[in-house]
Amino acid sequence: MFITFYKNIKAAQPQITFDDILANPYQEINTTPIEPEWLKLTTKIPEHVGKTMFDKRFPDNINSKVAHIPSIPKPDKEYYSFRIPKRRDPSKWRSIDAPNPELKMEQTLIKLAIEDTLKILPHDAAHAYTKKRSTATCLKVHQDYESKWFLGLDIEEFFPSHNAEYINRMMNLIYPFKFIPQEIKDKWIKSALLDNKIPQGSSLSPTLTNILMVPIDHAIFTYLSKRQEGFRYTRYADDLIISSKYKFNPNHIETAIKNIFKQFNTPFKLNEEKSSFGSSSGKNWNLGIMLNKENKITIGHENNQRMRAMINNFLVDNFTLNNHWSLIEIQQMTGKIAYYKSIQPDYTNHVLKKYSSKYNSTWDILIKEAMNRTI
Repeated sequence: MFITFYKNIKAAQPQITFDDILANPYQEINTTPIEPEWLKLTTKIPEHVGKTMFDKRFPDNINSKVAHIPSIPKPDKEYYSFRIPKRRDPSKWRSIDAPNPELKMEQTLIKLAIEDTLKILPHDAAHAYTKKRSTATCLKVHQDYESKWFLGLDIEEFFPSHNAEYINRMMNLIYPFKFIPQEIKDKWIKSALLDNKIPQGSSLSPTLTNILMVPIDHAIFTYLSKRQEGFRYTRYADDLIISSKYKFNPNHIETAIKNIFKQFNTPFKLNEEKSSFGSSSGKNWNLGIMLNKENKITIGHENNQRMRAMINNFLVDNFTLNNHWSLIEIQQMTGKIAYYKSIQPDYTNHVLKKYSSKYNSTWDILIKEAMNRTI
């Protein structure tokens, strides 16, 4: 059985003991702790230890804490389906299944029960759908280690691969899912699935998949930590990144990960067409961003050019030609800039200041003025 918890290490090398876990695995934390004082750890514990922990933390009937989620009457159409362009390739489309308001409320309550009541945490390698984490933090782990060689792997059809049987089986490997009454787990699984698959578009889907990956993330992390190459491992949803300072054989790592999938009898397959291996001396793209040979995270030269052109076009249209943009156009632009700023804040702020100064103003003021003039 696997448990993930926070431990205050206060700069000391952490040693995981059952006494630490039994004492209070959650350390009375309601929000994500500040690193590096706190470290997120995953370890295996015997089932009887987990049961002792569970009974100590929930001395009363657990039903009173997690079974309060009402059975919401659902209309015939539980989901609304639509398509959006894929972030990395706008010429391709991603199908989204969004729950109706009633089902969305039910799924939100389940999500809160998992995260806030049970306080189940994803593995430390997980960076998607996690507080204070992003594609940038996912790559920063490798940047801080000054990795030079990178292997990128993609799990094919990650969300839809999850079915009821697999979800239930993995739940029973994770604390405290193991000790939740089966009828409650069955209800949660039924609410999470569409045609026996986890859909993209539900707020519950990323929470559930992240947690169900704990045993697999832990197995990959443990395997890599025992090798001499000094690996770093992170995962962003279906994207796995493995890196080292030294050149390694990607086929060996890929085979090991496939074996781990088999070990847990997962429905996962790697998308071989999306596998990549190379050094930071080349075009080292991961998650749509680059960690270059200077060990800097960037959106890349071409994207920087597009960003400057977009900012310039916005300013010229709105403040020189009086060709005012719509509110949606401005929101789309500011969203892109916020993303660029999360990746390379110094450069993005420099560009914004440079172009804004031509109009004797600041970027925030210019945005407000443009939004007041929207058509």
